[in-house]
Amino acid sequence: MVQSAATYLYCMTRRLGRHTAIFVGYLLIGIVATWPLVAHLSTAFTGDVSGDTGVYVWNTWVFQHEIDQGRLPFYTTSIMTGTPNAAPANLSLHNYTTFANVVAWPLQKVVGLVAAFNLIFLFNIALSGYALYRLARDLTEREAESLIAGAAFALSPVLIARGVGHFSLVAAAPLPIFALLLRRLGTTGSVRHACALGGVAAWATFSDAYYGVFCLLMAAVTLAIQFVRVERTVDVPVIQAVGLRRMLDMVILSVAGFTVAIALRGGGVFNVLGIQVRANTLYTPMMVLTLLVLARAVLRTRPRLTLQHQESMLAAWRMVTAGAIVMLAILSPALYALGDHLLHGGVDYEQPMWRSSPAGVDLLAFLLPNPNHALWGAPMRALLDRWTDRVDFFPEAVGSLSLVALAVITWAWWRGGWPASRIRIGATIFYGLLALGPFLHIAGVNTQIPLPWSLLRYVPVLGLVRSPGRFVVIVTMMVAVLLAQALAHLGRQRPERRRLWLTAVAILIGIELVPGPRTLYSAEIPALYRTIAADPRPDVRVLELPVGLRDGTSSLGNFSARTQYFQTLHGKAIVGGYLSRVSPGRRRDARRAPVLNALMTLSEGAPLPAEQEIAARGKAEEFLRRTRLGYVVVDDSLASPALVDFSKDLLGLTLLTREGSLALYVPMVPPNPPQTP
Repeated sequence: MVQSAATYLYCMTRRLGRHTAIFVGYLLIGIVATWPLVAHLSTAFTGDVSGDTGVYVWNTWVFQHEIDQGRLPFYTTSIMTGTPNAAPANLSLHNYTTFANVVAWPLQKVVGLVAAFNLIFLFNIALSGYALYRLARDLTEREAESLIAGAAFALSPVLIARGVGHFSLVAAAPLPIFALLLRRLGTTGSVRHACALGGVAAWATFSDAYYGVFCLLMAAVTLAIQFVRVERTVDVPVIQAVGLRRMLDMVILSVAGFTVAIALRGGGVFNVLGIQVRANTLYTPMMVLTLLVLARAVLRTRPRLTLQHQESMLAAWRMVTAGAIVMLAILSPALYALGDHLLHGGVDYEQPMWRSSPAGVDLLAFLLPNPNHALWGAPMRALLDRWTDRVDFFPEAVGSLSLVALAVITWAWWRGGWPASRIRIGATIFYGLLALGPFLHIAGVNTQIPLPWSLLRYVPVLGLVRSPGRFVVIVTMMVAVLLAQALAHLGRQRPERRRLWLTAVAILIGIELVPGPRTLYSAEIPALYRTIAADPRPDVRVLELPVGLRDGTSSLGNFSARTQYFQTLHGKAIVGGYLSRVSPGRRRDARRAPVLNALMTLSEGAPLPAEQEIAARGKAEEFLRRTRLGYVVVDDSLASPALVDFSKDLLGLTLLTREGSLALYVPMVPPNPPQTP
């Protein structure tokens, strides 16, 4: 018995050592992918703090700040001040990166905020690669093939591009782990695996809220595959079906001709069967044509949905319930804050617009060579910018899949006789269609062809995904898995060439995906903020000009994320702020506050109406008393002369010091309000 226990301990130690070595290998890959970041862990980031990077670093700081104050870290009074009776900012709908914040919490006190943030960034890259390796290893039972697939996922252009701003999406490890547990649950039917799935879904949500939704979608797709079967109906009269098909064919040809005429003429008035029809865009004709083609396909296949394995559905629901309980228990702190948000009307219930909702990735972006690459990345990025018509949209526009991986998969299927799983291929195509968004874009041209997301975005919970292009992360994961399976098949077919093929594929993937030296951005905070940090008054607030309220879809005024990053040094509450989602009520309150409204109007570069100026001057002293404003920082490179002059006069600013384009002022001290007898 003692010998068996010792043998078990020895085997576990060897297994732990092997997996530790594999993780360290992926950590080295992360270091290479972000080089030279490792040499500047305390002084630089891979993204500019004026963009989303500043907010993600702030997430790490404010989480610890609120815990140190003994408060639930899903609320903060550090931002969004400046309006009467401003409630603490609720972070339950903010892209808060709770998992990264928790892991970085003990590190901050040891290595500092900047180094802790960068170390967690590298950790998430390595963990994503390792997680995909575990999934591929479970599917193929091949070590080298799985290691290559994990590296392809960790180095994928989609995840690397997110390392310039959308750091939460780099933490993709929960997705392959969730897929692995789904597979094991289907094999064992164990409640233990169901509970683990719930825990991983919570982990995914705490990494990025989109990933939590993705896990639920993957579970729903798995359940549909297991219990729903599509059968062809055979009891429709042949003559009736043929007649309907011929009629539809004539209608489709007519609408197609009409659509081509609109495309060639650029719109206008057309005579259709004696009826005048006006059409200026392809939107309605393409919608009708798509629906007709779908109807024709349905008429041809005559599908019928039937439930399979109904006797197992009760057990499946028990598994779902167990996983849901675990997930909700882990998410309970965030859910408490979300419930509070709902009760106080802080949630925006506005549905996405049918035609103006966010687009997905461009179809050609899937096949675009790695836009992060040091050699050919610049022209690829320029192409993406041209397709999206937005120079700041790069991370969301990237959809590049590994061309080497696609070539290996194609070769294994076409020439190697690989019987690829139809279900896995179909799921990859399905997620790819979702990533394309509500309407198909090709080379920047909106074809107006509606895709599944045009309807699925209205499904509860799934509709929380406001940027459908992020589904490309799942597509990338699926392609990496298919790569491992294709390599495993080729190795079994020609074992004498396995080592040569694996070496060649590994080298080619490295050449294709390693981005080369990354552009680094300074993490230095101007020294004038140390003056604010040295102020012993805990309730003093800071106003930076330009000022505003910003979220992922709207902006009042002109707020820069670096303001919140600079707050990590001075620690004082600030007027205005950025959150992923700002409630309509908070935006209305900001507009109703005369001083803040006037400052935001000028921050936008707009002229200040006379009535706004009069209202602001009448409330200036009240604003200063209520906000306990201690400092005003003006960025002369961004603030218009009108904003600078107005704020100096309105708030009675006195210059303390200058540093570059930044000027630090103190406002006048307002007189105490008269005492009522």
